[in-house]
Amino acid sequence: FIFSLQSLTKAEKVTDFVIEGISVGDSLLDFYSQEQINRFFIVEYPSSKKFIGWETDRSINFEEYTAMTFHVKSDDNTMKIFSIKGMLNYPNKIESCLNKKKEIVEQIKGKVSYQDLYNYEANFGNKMGESKAYITDFDLSDGGGIRVWCSVWDKRHEGSKNWIDTLNVSASSKPFFDFLSNEAYK
Repeated sequence: FIFSLQSLTKAEKVTDFVIEGISVGDSLLDFYSQEQINRFFIVEYPSSKKFIGWETDRSINFEEYTAMTFHVKSDDNTMKIFSIKGMLNYPNKIESCLNKKKEIVEQIKGKVSYQDLYNYEANFGNKMGESKAYITDFDLSDGGGIRVWCSVWDKRHEGSKNWIDTLNVSASSKPFFDFLSNEAYK
């Protein structure tokens, strides 16, 4: 089971969605020390530094995922989580990734009360060469959302950055989705 919910009823808000015991709205400092966080990989966006991501290092083991990323506001010392993402590695296995994505999307459809659902492909604002993402978004009533996607990196980014094709499941607040849509890749 790739995610859980805060209650037994259908999830309606992004804070109802739990990945590895952590939710949007929690403080990252409630789960990891500042020392541990400083060893995580930093995730930055090409066009804005409003949010920063902290991707776990290999010293942290999870039940379901290979790694996790937590997004917080860059200037927030409390490290309130605005987005949480679990990742599973699928190196050069796009068909397997898409099949697992489909399975997860069906699970979410049965457990989450969503307003809209979108399926689409994205190219990271043309900032990542020929890389693509195959995305399903669930819009929730609080403006937040759940995203399930397969990232497929082109050879240049795969090699130069040591990136691996991944299946990703995230829960994000409205402010973080707005950032991704309007600032991160402009």
